[in-house]
Amino acid sequence: MIWRIASRYAELGGKRPASSPAALYALFDGLFQSALLKHLAGDKTAIPELLDEVRRLLPTVC
Repeated sequence: MIWRIASRYAELGGKRPASSPAALYALFDGLFQSALLKHLAGDKTAIPELLDEVRRLLPTVC
């Protein structure tokens, strides 16, 4: 799923993903896992911080 999103995002911008599917998966899976653990621990900022991080990172990987 991550690769489909990244490759489509890149395609819409006339670019190609800058990383391999495995590297992109590891990056976004790590972000998600960290946010999930924070959220389950009651951190109210976990979800907004995840959204901010994804919005900041996606343009750099494509």
